[in-house]
Amino acid sequence: MKQNIETWIIRILFLSFFIPIHFQTILFLLFGSYIIIKAVISKVGLSSKEIIVALILGGSYLFYLAYIPLTDSHDRSILYSLLERKAGIFLLPFFIPLFLKMSSIHFKDKLKWFVYGNVLFGLVVNCIVFLQQFYKPSIDVFNHVNYRILFESVGGIHPTYFGLYTCFSLSILLFEPNFNLKSIGFISLVTVLTLLLLLISPKISLLIFAGTILYFILFILKKSKKVKLSIIGILILCFSISVMILPFLQQRLLELKSGLSSDQTSALENSVRFRQLILQIDLNLLKENWLFGIGPVQLQHQLDMAYAHAATISHIKINSYNTHNEYLNQWISFGLLGFIYFIFVFGFQLKQALQLKSNLYFFLLLNIMMTCLTENILSRQHGILFVAFFTALFYYSKTESQKVHSNIQIQ
Repeated sequence: MKQNIETWIIRILFLSFFIPIHFQTILFLLFGSYIIIKAVISKVGLSSKEIIVALILGGSYLFYLAYIPLTDSHDRSILYSLLERKAGIFLLPFFIPLFLKMSSIHFKDKLKWFVYGNVLFGLVVNCIVFLQQFYKPSIDVFNHVNYRILFESVGGIHPTYFGLYTCFSLSILLFEPNFNLKSIGFISLVTVLTLLLLLISPKISLLIFAGTILYFILFILKKSKKVKLSIIGILILCFSISVMILPFLQQRLLELKSGLSSDQTSALENSVRFRQLILQIDLNLLKENWLFGIGPVQLQHQLDMAYAHAATISHIKINSYNTHNEYLNQWISFGLLGFIYFIFVFGFQLKQALQLKSNLYFFLLLNIMMTCLTENILSRQHGILFVAFFTALFYYSKTESQKVHSNIQIQ
């Protein structure tokens, strides 16, 4: 009975990433309450080593706490809001080891529920979007920009975060030996997830996806070199066909080409060029505040003023944005020390992934690290809970190191 309850807890938490964020937050609050109550009743605590590790994993939250006395009193309500939203960064690294200590379940066996949730969510949202546009169109031009807007409006998940989740789901399928790689179910799941990713086309996620697939084929798949090269050739052919038949993917690639060329395309009409504008504004702020930083609240104030200035000069309405880069966000907010610490936490976890010889843990971290290049991944609950929950879960995993290449049998 006890194992049944814990099994369903972990399944529900995996599925919670694909339900409205308010409900997911409530589920995680209940999860934390359950752990605290059970730990008190069972008289289970954390070792000094586990406490130190938890403080390291959640240490970036302490930088926000440290800025309370450094923030103007009239701005502290904004900082308190940030602290409330980011609480999971600090708390989950304490809750996860307690849960694993008091539980006899192997969470990796349940990761398929995350995959199933990802596939179901993607299919349902896309069906609603396309049916809505077919029967009751709300927009005149159904291009990739409007598709992504409708996707987020219907599903409540920003396309970049959906790309993050989908790449993780594909990594689970490829690197977890619980799946039969020759089964119809496995092939179907990989195909659907790939199609969902190509439709939404977050550029950084497509790069992660390509790297993950190449690594799997070259280093994990038990086939001859000739067969591996043939598979890569087939995949390139399939991608080329996808570009021709999927207009949204084609539009994204044309946008990328235009953004990287010398064509005088307006930044507002091209996301690549607009990203360049965002980066330039970020770097201007970094140049002035690279050593000590200016704090998370003041950072957004400065960004607001920079975009207002850009709008005044260009005579074009430009909305304000965040840094769209978690590394720069940490650096400008907390100075060089905050940036070094943020990098250190990734290095700390990469070392653990290599020691555990876990390809899945390694690619989870790679997925997060690369997404941080184009997104403030710790600014939304979708990113905060994903990063804090899964990185702690894998770090504290006491399961035997998995040598995936020796477990996968493909004739």
